[in-house]
Amino acid sequence: MIKLENVAKYYHNEGAVTLGLRKINLEFKLGEFVAVTGESGSGKSTLLNVISGIDSYEDGEMYIDGEETSYFDDADWEQYRRDAVGFIFQNYNLIDSYTVLKNVETALIIQGMPKKVRLQKAKAIIERVGLTNHLRHRASKLSGGEKQRLSIARALAKETKIIVADEPTGNLDSESSKQVLKLLKEVADGRLVVIVTHDFENVEPYVTRKIRLFDGEVVEDKKLRDYSLTSIPEKTIGKMSTIAKTFQIAIYNLLSQPKKTILLLLVAITTLFFVFINYGSKLVAQNMDHYGNGLYNSYPERLVVTRKNKAPLTTTDYDYFMSQSEITKVIIPDLVVDAQFHINFQIKDSYYYEDGFLNFNNDFAHQVVIGRLPQADNEIALAFNPYSIDENNLDKPLNAIYDISISTANGYFQMPYKLVGIYPTTDQSQFILSEGGITKLYDLMKISLKGYQFIVKDGGVEQNLPYGMISVNNSLSEHNIKISLYYKDILPGNLEQAEVSLNNVPVTITFDALTDHYNTIFVSPSFFQELKVDEDYQYTLNLKDKDQANKVINRLFDNGYYAFSPFLASKVIDFDAIFSVITNIFATLGVLFSVAVTFIISYLVVRSILLSKKKDYTILRIIGLKFQELKQVAVLEIITIFLGALLILSGIYITLIIGSYEIRNLVNKTFTFWNYFSLITLSLAVMILIAWRFTRMMTKKSLFMNLKVEGE
Repeated sequence: MIKLENVAKYYHNEGAVTLGLRKINLEFKLGEFVAVTGESGSGKSTLLNVISGIDSYEDGEMYIDGEETSYFDDADWEQYRRDAVGFIFQNYNLIDSYTVLKNVETALIIQGMPKKVRLQKAKAIIERVGLTNHLRHRASKLSGGEKQRLSIARALAKETKIIVADEPTGNLDSESSKQVLKLLKEVADGRLVVIVTHDFENVEPYVTRKIRLFDGEVVEDKKLRDYSLTSIPEKTIGKMSTIAKTFQIAIYNLLSQPKKTILLLLVAITTLFFVFINYGSKLVAQNMDHYGNGLYNSYPERLVVTRKNKAPLTTTDYDYFMSQSEITKVIIPDLVVDAQFHINFQIKDSYYYEDGFLNFNNDFAHQVVIGRLPQADNEIALAFNPYSIDENNLDKPLNAIYDISISTANGYFQMPYKLVGIYPTTDQSQFILSEGGITKLYDLMKISLKGYQFIVKDGGVEQNLPYGMISVNNSLSEHNIKISLYYKDILPGNLEQAEVSLNNVPVTITFDALTDHYNTIFVSPSFFQELKVDEDYQYTLNLKDKDQANKVINRLFDNGYYAFSPFLASKVIDFDAIFSVITNIFATLGVLFSVAVTFIISYLVVRSILLSKKKDYTILRIIGLKFQELKQVAVLEIITIFLGALLILSGIYITLIIGSYEIRNLVNKTFTFWNYFSLITLSLAVMILIAWRFTRMMTKKSLFMNLKVEGE
């Protein structure tokens, strides 16, 4: 069965070499019940570890069924331990978090036995060792004798021809020792049983042979009694796939240690959350960069045109532009084209947020509308993608007045508009104003673009005040103006004696809360006419075909105009673009650093949790789990935890999105499928890497050393 010829074993530790075994020549046969004795440090356990494949040897040769083992690799030893050897240890080496049934069943799972068969077999073996009443008890709750009987049951479950027992009675009282030895004697028929013991007197009635070691050498090899070779049943060959085996063990590991599983789940949730927040905030920032920063509404068909001599544009210029066959439309209120609108509205208990430019391309008169097109100056319509909003509720926001935020190159202000129409569309959101509404907004924006003086004189001291947008308030008259209380903190203290003027026109100030209009100066309709700028210096031209842009630009240049395409200009790299790229790089590095710190912390926590399971993983390998299968177990545990965390976060995420249109709208405009895919893949890859590194670390030491470290 097993033959050793001049086998030697040495241990190397920090440059020192220790002898384990020296020129061992022994032969073991089926049917023998062998006791190996000797003083502490004599090499008993080392011999047991070598013949069971737990530890290696350096010199000599060991034969198993006549086959040399010196050329065995890790896979060969794994197969040998799985198929040929059952293990019983002094400290039991049970998986304490498993139940009695699961400890025995796991050995059968490793053999590939299907569920129905292995459950029947495991229960029969447990009954044989007298532990049926403890079937559902955790191994950690058993007495010493019960643990050793469970260890024997696990060894029996493997149906191996060899059983090795290292001090199986060392931690037991005399009565429990007798029960364990009697049980070992019963199962020894037809098998080779090798038992290491300090107490030969107790085992002597049961064994057939005694081997005594001293200082790593055999000093006594004595036959005590004859033995018979009784045939044992053929080993049952299981047919479970590797993934089925490893997944079952991974689930057992997770369910049997709920505290560690919950901790792992919390780590995974935290990791995913912080990665999502860091990465998502960068995407949102990129998506929001255009708000109020003066970038053009750069749709491809747009040209912006001015005169070379900086003179105002007139009807003559308008007629010339319209005479060009490539031009379909001339937009005189050009400033309004670049204004970006933002609206918040409520439907039932949900709040919604939309932003977009004014429509100058589409003819909504012939499209499906809920409500109607704007007619008055203070009316507005919205074209947007309603996503999951019930069509029957789309009319709910209509006919209410909203303070709509408007972002321009010169700043940000709010205007009250009545929402009178909604156009469902799958395109980008757009807003629609009446011709009068566009003209009014254009006049307001021209005043702000040209600039004005807002001055307070008090005691000979003249102070220029910050200003924002000019707007009209029909309740005001003549040169009365209304401003937010925000300005009161920066106006001179003695307002009764102060002289306030707007464009050199003395005005009377009224203060109002106006917190939503803190940067707006309200004037009367008549005063607005005095401030109004009549000249137009810039038009927008709409082309039939964006590919005609350069041709039209060159022709206009030859005829006294400067023209450019915001769409083409956005493709040209300039210093602003370079600065934007550099800023984006640093922002990306910041996100990567935050993500890296999150992963490092997660790695340390997960690694600590996995290290606490090191003993369990080592036991699984000893009872026959291949190293590659062990890696699968660790990875499957991590993947299962990760998927659980992903499901929990997804549930929270979907709940937030369903409950808030504003969040849903922002998410839909910010995150693409590839953003989600990248986040999930990156997080999962790091989790798997943690498990992979952990299992790699376990291979740096032999099984014997791993067990020794755990025992210490």
